[in-house]
Amino acid sequence: MSTFSKLADRVQLFVPTFNEHSVLTALLEEAELQLTAQVDIVEVAESVNIAADTSEYEMTAGTRRMMYVAYKGIKLALVDQSRVPLDTDGAVYSGEPTGYWTKPKSDGTKLTVCLNLAPGSSVTAGLTGVGIKTIISPGASPVIPPEYHIDLCDYAIAIAAQMKGDSRMHSKHWALWLDKIEKIKARQGERDRVGWIREDV
Repeated sequence: MSTFSKLADRVQLFVPTFNEHSVLTALLEEAELQLTAQVDIVEVAESVNIAADTSEYEMTAGTRRMMYVAYKGIKLALVDQSRVPLDTDGAVYSGEPTGYWTKPKSDGTKLTVCLNLAPGSSVTAGLTGVGIKTIISPGASPVIPPEYHIDLCDYAIAIAAQMKGDSRMHSKHWALWLDKIEKIKARQGERDRVGWIREDV
């Protein structure tokens, strides 16, 4: 597995006059933050215990959208919050949930899954889901799959070259970085369209 330090060694081959290895490592970490904030490449699966008469649950920090949510193993439909009937106190009614919507936490660090009905009893690991995560705090190695590591290098090379005044190298690798982001977005858009078609059939 590649570490940020090893990737920094690779970047240094392209900008040999850039001797600040720690800065290159920081640029690679920054690249991972930028990439996962813009495209869907890090999935997180989790299970949450259901509490009686509770309809809102916070997902893992960094989760920014849900791809799949299930209650007791049954997939829930994504619903329009404005169409969910509420009790006189403004809370959802009790019952077996059939749908959900999401809302960000006020500080933007977490995503909350809201059920359209509040289960009347507790269920261990009753809520399961797969979400898309943004990396918040990098570790020693990238979390994203290895196939994207070279893209992190393009970002770091572009910034390091700019800092050293090499406009040609900067332009080349910055263009590669931006192009890869657009290609990933296009691929995801196609996958999402296929998903919606399957749901409608």
